[in-house]
Amino acid sequence: MAAPPAVTAHILRNFSIAFVGIVGTIAGITEVYNIASMKDREATKGWGERRQYNAKPQPQQDRLDTIFDRTHLLNKAKEAKPWNRTASEFERAKW
Repeated sequence: MAAPPAVTAHILRNFSIAFVGIVGTIAGITEVYNIASMKDREATKGWGERRQYNAKPQPQQDRLDTIFDRTHLLNKAKEAKPWNRTASEFERAKW
C-alpha cells in the first residue's frame, strides 16, 4: 500500500531542505578553506614573479628626473583641469 500524498510531500520537503542545507554547508566550508589557504598561496606565488622580474634588465631612471619635476608637471595638469583638484587644493590655490 502506498503512503498518502500528504505524508510523501512532507518527507520530500524535509529531504529537500536537508539536502540544500548540506550542499550549502559544504560550499561554505570549501570557501572558508580557500580563503584561509589563499594567504599561503600568495606568499609562495611571489617568489616566481620576483625571479621573472629580475631575469630581465630594467630601464634605469633618468637621474635628472626628480620628484620636483613630476610634482610641477602634476600641478600644471591640475591647473589646466581644475575639476581634478581636491577641496584642500582649491583652498590652497585661493591664498
